[in-house]
Amino acid sequence: MKKETKLHDPLFSVDIYLILMSSIMILSFVAFLIIWFFRDKFQKNFQTEQKTLEQQIVERSLLNTNEELVIDEPPKTTTTTDPTNKDSKLTKKSYIYLSIVLWTSILLIGCIPSINSYSLNPYGSKTFHYVIILTQCCYPLVSLIANLRPKLFDLSLKSIYALTFIGSLVFVYIFVTALKSPCSPFVDETIGSLLIALMWILIYLIFYTVRVSLGNYFNDKVGHRGLFWYGLLTQAGAFTGALFIFTLNSAGVFHEKDFCDENQCRAI
Repeated sequence: MKKETKLHDPLFSVDIYLILMSSIMILSFVAFLIIWFFRDKFQKNFQTEQKTLEQQIVERSLLNTNEELVIDEPPKTTTTTDPTNKDSKLTKKSYIYLSIVLWTSILLIGCIPSINSYSLNPYGSKTFHYVIILTQCCYPLVSLIANLRPKLFDLSLKSIYALTFIGSLVFVYIFVTALKSPCSPFVDETIGSLLIALMWILIYLIFYTVRVSLGNYFNDKVGHRGLFWYGLLTQAGAFTGALFIFTLNSAGVFHEKDFCDENQCRAI
């Protein structure tokens, strides 16, 4: 019995999806501009609220003490360790790290999510399903380890270079599997599914480790300006990578696998 592909009508069109996603990005950008231009006012309001909180603590301590005055020490706030008070000069090392932030953003945030169906579908729906779930667990896992063992993420420049290079090589393999879809390497073998799953998990773990390490560096050593450029280059990299894959996809470079056509690779 010959299998036939049946496509169901979507709940909404692609135009509506793009409009909604664009609206979210525009609203986020407007919110960023509001915070940026009115940051002095927000900071002043925060300091006023903090002073009010300290006064309430003092008043409560006075009411609860009959024999002697015991004034509780106000809780420590992040205002005393504001990154803006740190040296915000960008050094040569900072520029190198920012270029790595841009590069990892292009690959991890821009390119990788855009080719997951082309890279994983040739190895079966189960492989696609489980790999997508596992990769979404990578960032929480890396963040948890970073909180429990922060010294592990105090990486040297050579370690950052090495991990970025290894992650880039992993991306090359993933990109090749997407480029050759639906006849990706080892597509009909068990080793192929295991290898592509390992590569996808590795690239997320490696690049998230690099990005968390760089984020800690900019937060501790550079301060507000470093974190600003970290976020800006992250968005720029995501846009660049997505635009690159969109251009290739529009040119018909990638091909989706038809699950109902078992001889699709032979036909090619």
